[in-house]
Amino acid sequence: MRTTRTVSATKRRELDEAIRQVEEEVRPKVVSAARIAVAKLRNARRQRGMTLEELAEATGIAKTNLSR
Repeated sequence: MRTTRTVSATKRRELDEAIRQVEEEVRPKVVSAARIAVAKLRNARRQRGMTLEELAEATGIAKTNLSR
């Protein structure tokens, strides 16, 4: 036979937060293809010592889109 306990609202919030943190830690991280492409582009730009303006001119992509 199981017994049930009443948990205070404060304790329930603490438990819910702990559960959320554990779930976040064990949830597989999904990285979009766009994020990967942006990271590669950023690394390549930095390795070449290019500014965002130079990259924008070279690629035809607006500087505002590259800096996001």
